[in-house]
Amino acid sequence: MHNSQPAGYPCRAIASLDCHGYDRPLMAQLLQPKQRLAGYEVDELVGKGGMGEVYRARQISMERVVALKILAPRLVKQDPIFAKRFVDEARAAGRLNHPNIIAVHDVGRAPLPGAPSGEPDLDYFSMEYVDGESVKDVIDRQEIVPLSLVGQIMQGMSDALVYAEAQGIVHRDIKPDNIMLTNDGVVKLADLGLALQLGGEEIVAEKDEQGRGKVMGTPLYMSPEQARALSVDSRSDQYSLGATLYHMLSGKPPFKGENAKVIMRAHVFDPVPDPKIINPDVPESWRQLSMKLMAKNPEERFANCAAMRTAVMAAISGHGGPGISRRVRTGPATGAVKEHVNSMPSWAKYLVYGFGAAVVLMVIILSIPWGGKATPPQPVVTGPSVPNPAEVAEKQLEQVRKVLAALPDNHEKSLELLEKMLESKNLPVGPARGLVEKEIQLRQSMLADKKRKEQEAIVAAQAKQRQAKSIELEQALADGDLVRVKACIDFLSAEVEHLTPVMKDRLEVVKNQFRLKLVDLQKRFTDQLLEATSGEEIEDIQRKVSSSPLAPDAIAQISELAEKRAAQYQKPIRPNVDDDALWQALNDQIEPLRGGVFYSEVSKLAEAEAVKFTNPDSKAMVLQFATMGEIALKTEGALRNYVRTTKPEITIQYNDKPTLVTLKQIDKQQVTFSLKQGGGVGELKQDRQSTLLPLRQLVDGALLEIGVSDTKVRTLQTALFLWLWRDPAASELYATAPKSISAMAVAWLESKNKPVINGNALRVVMKRNGSQITVHYGGEKHPWHLDDFVGENLTIFQKTFQWSTSKVIDPKTGTEGDLPSVKWKGELYPPFILTAHVDMQPNTLALLFGVQSSDRCIRIGFNNTDPNKTVCAAFVTKP
Repeated sequence: MHNSQPAGYPCRAIASLDCHGYDRPLMAQLLQPKQRLAGYEVDELVGKGGMGEVYRARQISMERVVALKILAPRLVKQDPIFAKRFVDEARAAGRLNHPNIIAVHDVGRAPLPGAPSGEPDLDYFSMEYVDGESVKDVIDRQEIVPLSLVGQIMQGMSDALVYAEAQGIVHRDIKPDNIMLTNDGVVKLADLGLALQLGGEEIVAEKDEQGRGKVMGTPLYMSPEQARALSVDSRSDQYSLGATLYHMLSGKPPFKGENAKVIMRAHVFDPVPDPKIINPDVPESWRQLSMKLMAKNPEERFANCAAMRTAVMAAISGHGGPGISRRVRTGPATGAVKEHVNSMPSWAKYLVYGFGAAVVLMVIILSIPWGGKATPPQPVVTGPSVPNPAEVAEKQLEQVRKVLAALPDNHEKSLELLEKMLESKNLPVGPARGLVEKEIQLRQSMLADKKRKEQEAIVAAQAKQRQAKSIELEQALADGDLVRVKACIDFLSAEVEHLTPVMKDRLEVVKNQFRLKLVDLQKRFTDQLLEATSGEEIEDIQRKVSSSPLAPDAIAQISELAEKRAAQYQKPIRPNVDDDALWQALNDQIEPLRGGVFYSEVSKLAEAEAVKFTNPDSKAMVLQFATMGEIALKTEGALRNYVRTTKPEITIQYNDKPTLVTLKQIDKQQVTFSLKQGGGVGELKQDRQSTLLPLRQLVDGALLEIGVSDTKVRTLQTALFLWLWRDPAASELYATAPKSISAMAVAWLESKNKPVINGNALRVVMKRNGSQITVHYGGEKHPWHLDDFVGENLTIFQKTFQWSTSKVIDPKTGTEGDLPSVKWKGELYPPFILTAHVDMQPNTLALLFGVQSSDRCIRIGFNNTDPNKTVCAAFVTKP
């Protein structure tokens, strides 16, 4: 996924609480990409744990990305009541609506795709999908959380728990994993109201010997009453939040043990720990709050979450500054610098600490009286003084300990400094030098271990990627998707040295199968070309050939045959002029469907109208619009996905001027973007139909992204999409292939759409009723005529324009010509009917709307300065 986030911060999807990575081989996951469950299409697995699996998925009906959580079938088999509680509590959570709580959208059961009959259905629920990281990620990265972030987390969590308590919901599993931070800095609590029932170290779910109630929660943060399987209320969540606060302040959980039972026993019986013992820099206000929340007796905690929130706000106001490093103590004057360092990426911290340590080390080295010849003896009056060797050695040892304590965490930098110490002649052989040598050995060992783990992580990631590609290869082969099969083969062939023997053998088998399928595919294309009965059919086959995985020489051979066959059908298309009325009717119905996401309606309309045409060429051209709607629908999907994944930078009209923005999302009605110029804003939204997007650039990129490599095919596909969106660039693209049936169909329809009448491109409909004739100009269906309006302070959009003026006219000296106005520069010949939709801004003193004929101006005037009514009057004036 692609996300906007601070440099150095990992990005992961906020999807669920009980996700601990891929703890089993990928082959074991329940769902595969592109599979559908209920109304969801799976994208990828984002987490797996004892409770089940979480996928990023698309809710088809709502066109939105969600986190889809699947309950582990084994849990349902072990305890059927658990599935009911899963559904009931998911529904309870779904009724919650709070900015600091991840929303639950849907819950239900559905059969596993491809499962044999009789297999039990899967229990699932979908929830809000957010990009960001958990508090656990922050702790893993920084160990001790900066106090400014602690305050932000505690404030958001207290607000969430106050709301949950008011709804009668107890979380029962608050921990760093379940507290999420979005990329916009919003704190969100996940899985509120969902009781987790898992075994092992992470989540405890068990019955006592008498079969009494189950213990649910995470041992590291579990309240004493929860560990004893007693009834719990919101004060139990206070305790878990206090344990989480302790972990953030000290970098360690409050209690540790060999297993879950040992940790739970400590929560019940051991004294409440003091975070200052581990981190002396913990402010007193946060220390007291942590210990108050972790009181053994629920009665000694806050009476309710509202009281807890008051205490949290007091702790924030009592110490609003940043946290203090564990290694370096600083006074208030250096607090800002420390906060800056804490927010730096790891490499930057190492440079800062390493440089500081180097300076301290050099000063100490140069100032330590190590002994030897470097310092000449000073003459004394009373005679020579003989130092005590034991005291000198102890002093040297103490000085070395101080230097070692100030060394940075960066092992490479520390080793460099330690080597310089050994090279110094002022460090004689003895305990102090031995201590330095031991530190060097330790650092070398730690550095080697770190590099080994990093290399192992890289190797594991590469192995996981190869395994994923192997799974994708099998799935693509089963689906008959030869394009994906080729991509997977190319990837695995490049990694063949690292494949297991079984994977190598399987790859060779698939390669042979793929070669045979390509031979069959080439023969099938050749047969289709020989059997084709129209130029359009040949064009369609050529498009499929261009996007196929065939080798370039095979594509060239088929294309040569296609050109020869197409020459047999290259005759001019001559629609029957007797069909003009039918074309006019088709145009009247298609026009309102342009400029929006009405692709399916266009296809259905064209198919229904085509049966009315008797001329074969006319019918073929009408059916072309049905094809255009189908292609545009696919292009729309490719466009949305392209924008969501690549987030392109484009220029749009914003605040009446061209503005560079990052386009983040396009949906049916809106475009979402953020400013690249000016900054200081988050996401912005605009109406899609009123936003002038560079559709030609975006659609071309989207089609390339999905593998439409043939330039001609891509140009025509882009042209038809732009035509449906009334983009002027469509004409330019169609001009590159004027003989294509798509271009001819559009040209023929537009010839019926805009005949030139008296120099104005307007279609005229005349109706006679006895001696009365009515003339109707169809301009309201042609928003491109908006360009023919002129006037000061006028802004033209795709389907409308905006105009405002504050000019004041003196009623005594002003004339008709002084009135500020917007005029259409064309001319109409009566009789005619003029229809318009006008949205007046509040407190508009006067809006005159009408026409000028001969020496008279006929207008309707509006005034809405009175909030209770709008005044309207009709009058005639002289220009």
